[in-house]
Amino acid sequence: MNNVEIAYNYAKASLDNEFKTFDSLDNKANKFLGLVTLGIGIVVSLSGWGIDIFLPPSDATSCLSVFILFLVVFFLSNAWLCLFQSIKISRVPTLNLNDNVVDTLLDPATDVAEKVLRTFVKLNEEHRRVMAKKVKLLESAYTYILFSAVSTLLLIFVIVIAKSEGLIK
Repeated sequence: MNNVEIAYNYAKASLDNEFKTFDSLDNKANKFLGLVTLGIGIVVSLSGWGIDIFLPPSDATSCLSVFILFLVVFFLSNAWLCLFQSIKISRVPTLNLNDNVVDTLLDPATDVAEKVLRTFVKLNEEHRRVMAKKVKLLESAYTYILFSAVSTLLLIFVIVIAKSEGLIK
């Protein structure tokens, strides 16, 4: 195998790896989206079922509980929106094959190996730019999921304390 073949195989493997990473991010986003959708459904169902305990707010505990519940829904909703945006269909750069490319590659004056390798470099750069947006959205969603989990634990703690002190019937 000569240097040109090694370089081509390396560049192709690099681009293939970028596509696999992109697919992996989409899979994670879809799984998180399902989880967050389930979480929103559970929170809304439980809220509708037990909100009459806290409404209308009559003391500090019920005010705090309603506020924390609002935070949970707020964080879950933001996570859902970030995840939904991350799975948005985006233009993923691909290799083009058209008459212009064929003419360039068949031109005896063209250094085909350099042209192909530079094309792979451009594709990788464009692909990473597209993936950076997806990663940023997934990281934001993860942060919102974390905040909603902490808020949920805080809400449970407040309800348990209020129950044990007899503030909730």
